[in-house]
Amino acid sequence: PEETATAGSTGNTFTIVVSNTGSSTADNVHVTDTVPDELDVQSVTASLGSDQDPSDQGIDWLIPSLGAGASVTLTVTYNVGADVDSQLVDNTAGVYSDEETSAVNDSDDVQVIAPATLSGAVYVDVNNNGVRDNGELGIPGVVITLERLPSQGGNPVFVDQTTTSGDGSYSFTTFDAGTY
Repeated sequence: PEETATAGSTGNTFTIVVSNTGSSTADNVHVTDTVPDELDVQSVTASLGSDQDPSDQGIDWLIPSLGAGASVTLTVTYNVGADVDSQLVDNTAGVYSDEETSAVNDSDDVQVIAPATLSGAVYVDVNNNGVRDNGELGIPGVVITLERLPSQGGNPVFVDQTTTSGDGSYSFTTFDAGTY
């Protein structure tokens, strides 16, 4: 998949690029997309045209006229419900016009992934064996910082910070899978 989105995430985007590769103007260009229910469409924006039914989960974008060699990019902003299981979601958009009445379809997919969690404890390891044994006390009030390691090298990127609780435990939830 070209894109990933975490279950429960908001503000994700995908784009649909419509290009007129013909030698004349295309009139009444419709971009249609019945977006799968796993992706909850929040908005669609473009420099030209308008959505014919903005309250609908799907897209029916009308571009009144698209000149030869011109293109328009639609940016679709969507959320993924927290209850969506990890899965590959396939999405297909189609384009037709007065001149090209058979829809030209193209599809792409989004890999929905479960949010990652990380938890642990800071404690006094009395016997220095690296395992928390019965009776080894947690240390409260320790600041734990979560940083993501870039895949191409470079400096770690701050993600979140928490403080250990009274028993020394800590937890980070709802962040993207990766190397931390």
